[in-house]
Amino acid sequence: MRLLVVAPSDELTAHLSFAGYQVSSATTGAGALRLLDQHHVDLIVVDIEIPDLMALARNRPVFTERPPVLCVTECAFLGTLVPALGTEI
Repeated sequence: MRLLVVAPSDELTAHLSFAGYQVSSATTGAGALRLLDQHHVDLIVVDIEIPDLMALARNRPVFTERPPVLCVTECAFLGTLVPALGTEI
């Protein structure tokens, strides 16, 4: 499985590579878009802390075939994350 990791640090990329995945990485959404033009990926893993995420949300590119996207974030307390997702407990 080929992954594209979009994160401000290389830690997640290193862990997934060590686990045996083929991983390309970018530190910004713009960098990720350039890689998507060059390579097929099966899954995109995005850290929501990337600096240009809001700009990408406003100017979303259109893909004929987009792989699934998994968004991740660091969270010290789940109670602060769940309301942000609009889920009531």
